[in-house]
Amino acid sequence: MKAYREELNTYRASAKETFGTVSLSHFSRDAKPIPLEGLYSPFLPQRLGEAQAASTAVEALESHRRFVLRGQSGSGRTTVLRYLALSCSRSPDAPVPLMASLKDFDKAKTSDLTEYIIERTSAGHAATKKLLSRLVPTGRLVWLLDDFNAAAENAPAIEGQIERLSGSVVVTVSDDIHSQL
Repeated sequence: MKAYREELNTYRASAKETFGTVSLSHFSRDAKPIPLEGLYSPFLPQRLGEAQAASTAVEALESHRRFVLRGQSGSGRTTVLRYLALSCSRSPDAPVPLMASLKDFDKAKTSDLTEYIIERTSAGHAATKKLLSRLVPTGRLVWLLDDFNAAAENAPAIEGQIERLSGSVVVTVSDDIHSQL
């Protein structure tokens, strides 16, 4: 059990490092990453088409098991996912974050979404892959799935697999594809 806790703490520390900054290199080659900590992304969660009180992404995750972040290109959906991953990485009681883009899912060696996300998240590290695979049946995960639009051709198959994921799920979509969900 001690080794498991150490592996989990190592994973959380790695996630904090990975998601703790936002790169601005697309604006300038010389731009340095900025800490994500100071960024705030408010949004209005919606349930059954009715707007609810303004909330942070973390508060929405605490009160809703699954939700969709939608917005126009460049609106900060991916940054919100990174913030959720960072926030979850800080607390041993929070769900363990797994973040992956669905952009290349159709080119993956597997058609199993869980396997694809674990492979992308572990980046080929066998110990991390083993740890994440052990966590799947526990429901202690938060699946942060970016770029649903890029997987639109396979949407029905992916939606079915998303429904079967244990734990919390957050999916990003752009406004132009939301009507297809």
